[in-house]
Amino acid sequence: MAHSEEETKFEERVLRFILSKFNLKLITPKLNEWYITPFEEILKELKKQKVSLSQVDEFNLYEFIEAKKEELLDFNRKSASLHEQLNDKVVELYGLTPEEKQLIFSEV
Repeated sequence: MAHSEEETKFEERVLRFILSKFNLKLITPKLNEWYITPFEEILKELKKQKVSLSQVDEFNLYEFIEAKKEELLDFNRKSASLHEQLNDKVVELYGLTPEEKQLIFSEV
């Protein structure tokens, strides 16, 4: 799914926080895609870079990442809703039939 500029900036801010928090030198693909990487894999990536976390720190990191994933999902939901509203306005403005609407928006 294509990300909006706002979503991309949000993802990058979270990644920069993780990098700075744990003083990481390397951005691995799994860390770069923190929002779809299972938490266990994130922990493995941190351990590869010699980051040792207590159970409390692991829990706090888990809670942080889950909260940020939820924020990102909110961006996605709002974006999808806005696109749907815009599409409805276009249909209304041009007086499109349901068949025309399906043809036009199924190709987008």
